[in-house]
Amino acid sequence: MKIYVSASRSRKPMMLNWRERLRVSGHKVLSEWLDDNDDIDVRAYDRTIKARVKRDLIDMQQASCVIVDTEVRDRAYMWIEVGVALERGIPIIGVGTSYGTLMYLPGIRLVSTIDELLDYLDSEDLEDVF
Repeated sequence: MKIYVSASRSRKPMMLNWRERLRVSGHKVLSEWLDDNDDIDVRAYDRTIKARVKRDLIDMQQASCVIVDTEVRDRAYMWIEVGVALERGIPIIGVGTSYGTLMYLPGIRLVSTIDELLDYLDSEDLEDVF
């Protein structure tokens, strides 16, 4: 399955672990942002950020499923990604124990841990999320 992972850059080390665990389970993670160098030249900041946003939205729209790390809710871009996924009918799975009210909308499945996520992906048809 093609998966896009939405999370705060502050949790990037954990998301790299999630990516590896998803890959080992046979999934393809499309989140190219995980490979970004986080040091951006100030002179190229606007151009770099615009290119990354465009790339991230393309990655997400190619995904069969969007995984959202719900533990850091102060990241506005994550909520934009959730909205785009909902509008496009891409199933969303929130992973964590800290949920905003948006995470209770139809089309979103909630699990507590990466282990629970992997079990769910191995056993469920994502069509049932909607």
